[in-house]
Amino acid sequence: MAWKTLETPQRRGSQFVRYGDLTEGDVVVEGSYLERRPSNFSTEEDPKFDHVFEMTDGSTKVLNSCSELNYKLDLVDFGTVTRVVYSGKETVNGKKGVFNVHRFQVDIEGEAGDGPF
Repeated sequence: MAWKTLETPQRRGSQFVRYGDLTEGDVVVEGSYLERRPSNFSTEEDPKFDHVFEMTDGSTKVLNSCSELNYKLDLVDFGTVTRVVYSGKETVNGKKGVFNVHRFQVDIEGEAGDGPF
């Protein structure tokens, strides 16, 4: 029997954003919020999500699950033009101890004061 190695398919223009590479004030995405889908790292006890955006150039950016980002994007309808800005890291005390969390500013297209934020 012969074996054939399969290559990992690449979505044309798709890019996962690494939060560790960002600096405060970076515009992470600016485009249409397409979908929220379960992450490959999701479990029943710890659900995680990928947030998919279509950028103005037609490429796709994917943001991994992050508590604050999940909470804010729950308020955004799919199809809404959205801008996500990285606000840096913050050290917090949680149920499981002290840890660093990523912070984000989420803006939606519209008149000032129209959004849920």
